[in-house]
Amino acid sequence: MQQLQLFMPLNIKSITFLFFCLAALTFPFSVAATNMFLAIALVLAVFSGDFKRGIQILWKNQRIFAYALLFYLSLLLLGLLWSNDVASGLDIIFHHNKWLILPALLAVLAVSKQHQFLFLIFLSVGLTLHLAVCVLQMFGILTINDVGGSSAADAAGYIGHISFGFVYAIWAGALFLWGLQQRNGLLRHVAWFMSSWTFLMIFLAQGRSGFLIAIATITFLIWFVFFKQKGWKRLTLLISFMLMAVIGGAFVFSDNSRVKQTLMSMKSIYNGDLTHAEERVFIWMTAIDIWKNNPFLGAGTGGYRGSMPQLLKERPELFNGQQVYSHPHQLYLLSAARWGAVGVLSVCLLLLSWFLIGKNNKESDFLGLASLSALAFFVHGFTSTGLEAFHPLTMGVFALAIVISHVKNKQEYGVS
Repeated sequence: MQQLQLFMPLNIKSITFLFFCLAALTFPFSVAATNMFLAIALVLAVFSGDFKRGIQILWKNQRIFAYALLFYLSLLLLGLLWSNDVASGLDIIFHHNKWLILPALLAVLAVSKQHQFLFLIFLSVGLTLHLAVCVLQMFGILTINDVGGSSAADAAGYIGHISFGFVYAIWAGALFLWGLQQRNGLLRHVAWFMSSWTFLMIFLAQGRSGFLIAIATITFLIWFVFFKQKGWKRLTLLISFMLMAVIGGAFVFSDNSRVKQTLMSMKSIYNGDLTHAEERVFIWMTAIDIWKNNPFLGAGTGGYRGSMPQLLKERPELFNGQQVYSHPHQLYLLSAARWGAVGVLSVCLLLLSWFLIGKNNKESDFLGLASLSALAFFVHGFTSTGLEAFHPLTMGVFALAIVISHVKNKQEYGVS
């Protein structure tokens, strides 16, 4: 086993790597600090040539995904041409800036497995410390006032309940996949304990999307072990901790106000009583109306918000005195409203090609992290717009860079 070297030669590449690690460490705690470290790392990567090299690595080794990403980002830019709200469109494009990080981080991590491991350690330390903060918050020892959707009853720390389940489900899955690779029994069981604790914390929060993502992740891991691994001992351990997570989740579900609210809303819709349906249902209907008016290319990037004034006049019953949102809290309906059928196709191709990165690589169990993170985005898309939200998109880019660089190191890529 190669000895881990904590001290690297001091040059622009090692400094770039350091700033990426600092970004991973602060990621759960501060959007501003993470953005600052990522911006510095990106500038350094451009000057050192790592940004260009990362594009070459991505293009050479993940061509299908590169095409799908290019299609999605091109549509994002071209959608300004038929948008009725260009200013809103530019803001939306800015919120996709984390995609610029992918080639830079990919090139840095592709240098060696040591770089990949150290980055994962920094990210894991940050997420573990933040999870401890959530425990303190849950018991009322720590109060967090400046984060929406985060309280003692909804312990989501500095992330907030909308993205908490997404971020931690991916990390919990990564811990389990990493544990599968460990020959050391202690390391394997520590990783699996942390994974199960993380799943339980997701169920203890109030984010309904997080519940769905956690269940999807657990299902994926059971499938992954059953079809990809050998040995009933490992399968038994997997099922044991998954059952613990599911039982804990079911216990919380029985007294979860947001789940009860969703079930009552679904019952009302089923009975044809929209007056008692959740507000989100009406928000979804606004996106459907916008899409109906522009079925093929939609209203353009920024067109959802730009269409609100006219829709408010034509369909006031959809708002019922509620505020006007900038997005419908649903990725697929938002894509349809913005770019029509072409937009929905672009999102589906992006997530499918992302999922196949893990499926098509047989070199390591850890590559399942790509499929797992794509699955998380797919599920999250039914209740949120993760592809342009800070925590989901940043976590997704981190996962992609780790997985793609994990396949081969710099020499094996053959990129100079």
